[in-house]
Amino acid sequence: MESDRLNRWLTLGANLGVIAGIIFLGFELRQNNQLLVEEARYSMLENQKEWAYFISAAENVSDSVMSPDDSSKLSKTDKIRRAELIGTLLFMWQWEFEQSQSNLFGGSDFSVDAYKYGWRNYKITEIWPEVRSWYTDDFIQFIEERVAAP
Repeated sequence: MESDRLNRWLTLGANLGVIAGIIFLGFELRQNNQLLVEEARYSMLENQKEWAYFISAAENVSDSVMSPDDSSKLSKTDKIRRAELIGTLLFMWQWEFEQSQSNLFGGSDFSVDAYKYGWRNYKITEIWPEVRSWYTDDFIQFIEERVAAP
């Protein structure tokens, strides 16, 4: 009888320990998810900073991205270079868009103002028909409805 009572208390203690462990695990997972969101936001910021530095640091890169008003004046090599540079920028934008759609940024509104600025100043409209097929349908719809639209 005494050993049954002891076994019940030990079982109760073990069960409480398991429950406490599960609760602690839940707190740890929540903290880890918050850290992942912050890392994704920081990665997005770093991408934007690196792009800005990349564009402004080298004159020939700036000239390729900031094409002249008449892009027919660009050489074939410069047109290819510009398509690759703008294409890379758009892949970065697509990654940021996809992360925002998966709620990785913590449900905050996804601002398109910086993209509209880039769209206008980098004259992406000129090159969009060439590179459009490189991207996902959701991103294409986002660009055409929210960024490129007047």
